[in-house]
Amino acid sequence: MGEPNLTNILNTKLQKANLPNDFISKEKLLLYLNDNINRPLTLISAGAGYGKSSFASSWLDSVSYKSCWFSIDENDNVTQDCIL
Repeated sequence: MGEPNLTNILNTKLQKANLPNDFISKEKLLLYLNDNINRPLTLISAGAGYGKSSFASSWLDSVSYKSCWFSIDENDNVTQDCIL
């Protein structure tokens, strides 16, 4: 397996979502994430438009952990491109 081609990754995939002006914080979910921070992986799953990116972004804004952002979509189906 060769090196991934990082030039093919769009900059927008690496930028955390901006919160909309009418964003409503989900305090119980934020507490759940904070209480379970030691888990190796947390998956946020819901249909389009349910606020997954906004929720994740709001959580990252509320904590002091180092983080990175990588958005995936249906075109990200090549394993080498997703494992950096």
